[in-house]
Amino acid sequence: MKNIKIIPIMLILLLAVTGCSGNYEINENFGQEEAVSFKDYNYDNNKAQLQCVASAAISENGYYLVINGMLYYYDIGMDICSPCCYDSSCSHSDEKCAAYLRDITYTGSEKKVEECYGDVVFYYDGKIYAVESNKHEEYYLNQYNPQFGDKTRVAVIAENKSEDITTYLWNSQAFKVRDGYLYYASYSFDPKNVKKNELVKVTYNCMRVKLAKDSEPEKLGEFEALPCGASFGKPDGFEILFDDDSVYYIQGCEVSVYIDASEYTIAKYDPDSGDFEVIFEYSGDDGTGAFGSGIPAPNGIDDDCCMDGDSNLYFISQKGKQIIQYSVSNKTGKCLYSSEDTIDSIIMDGEYFFITEHAVSEGTARIAVLNRAGDIIQSIDLEYDEDYVKLLESRNKDMTNTNHIVSIMCADDRYIVLTTKDSGLKELSGVEGSMIGIPTVGTAVVKKSDILDGKITDIKQIYKAK
Repeated sequence: MKNIKIIPIMLILLLAVTGCSGNYEINENFGQEEAVSFKDYNYDNNKAQLQCVASAAISENGYYLVINGMLYYYDIGMDICSPCCYDSSCSHSDEKCAAYLRDITYTGSEKKVEECYGDVVFYYDGKIYAVESNKHEEYYLNQYNPQFGDKTRVAVIAENKSEDITTYLWNSQAFKVRDGYLYYASYSFDPKNVKKNELVKVTYNCMRVKLAKDSEPEKLGEFEALPCGASFGKPDGFEILFDDDSVYYIQGCEVSVYIDASEYTIAKYDPDSGDFEVIFEYSGDDGTGAFGSGIPAPNGIDDDCCMDGDSNLYFISQKGKQIIQYSVSNKTGKCLYSSEDTIDSIIMDGEYFFITEHAVSEGTARIAVLNRAGDIIQSIDLEYDEDYVKLLESRNKDMTNTNHIVSIMCADDRYIVLTTKDSGLKELSGVEGSMIGIPTVGTAVVKKSDILDGKITDIKQIYKAK
């Protein structure tokens, strides 16, 4: 289905506009405004990987975004967000659409092929990459052209051919790309050792594979630890991060809500020397103190963890009330930032932290910018959608005790990409769906320079659920 012919990009996008009649809206002001130009922006393949979360990828001219099981592309110069499907007759609403990723999250309980495992998409050196899985627990790295066509299988990165050892990819979002390699983790165990109501350690395999056809995966090292479960609606328990020199495989969580046990492990790989070592291990009744005296445990090892070039690890803790900084080199931790509200997401662009927060009792949401010292240098409240407020008033309700959780998908030197599953915010509102799939309501872009200047003059909604 992906083997389509490439036609000139202008014609492709025009076809996308005329064929978009599915369950979303595009920017209807296309062609009526002068396109935003970022002449001073310099795209860096490696830096771009660290400025987005798993369901997004940054390219030279825009952003690839996985929204509600579909792959979209927001073209900055043309100010258009449309599915990566260029059939003018397509409704972009089912699996016949070329942009449909057939993810288990959106297809119910029946196991199907996942074109984009865990909604994780990469863009590197002019190509799109995604991991495919099937019902046989086989995993493949696939490559696509920038229009999401010409699908090419690059490598088999995990499979279960051994009768004695079972191997899975661990955490569907624990992938990172750097210097032409995909870094990932798998875990292996002997099914004969698995016993009911008994925790058994598994072997975590720290892997990488070159982004080139017919590449063979490399096992860089391994360690043993208890398997971590995933929190509701969000994989956690493993993350891969980079500093200026090394790759870090970070595992950890509270093993179970029913058992007082926590484990955390950090392994370090040096791409220059090829050295691999486990540099941090903790096992205890709970995670308090694991990252320094008096330091609370992370909410989860997941997309909301990040690292700077000096090997400082940052994670959200205290049920969203704190951001913790842990120096992997010095093995010391401290609270970088504390909030009265709930911190929903954090991303680092290399210089600043961009976070989103919401106040449970007031129904408010905001974007805040922190410097490396953890000081707030800007804070901007997001406005309510007028139609939504009128709807609540008609029902004798207000915004009190409503949650508006906004997450950041990308943060480069052009835009901050915001997304939410909660209706009610201006330029981020849409029709809420059922709990199945927890669909995105709205996605918008905000100029980074506006946020740093303490204003939002041009928040533009690029996706709206209908």
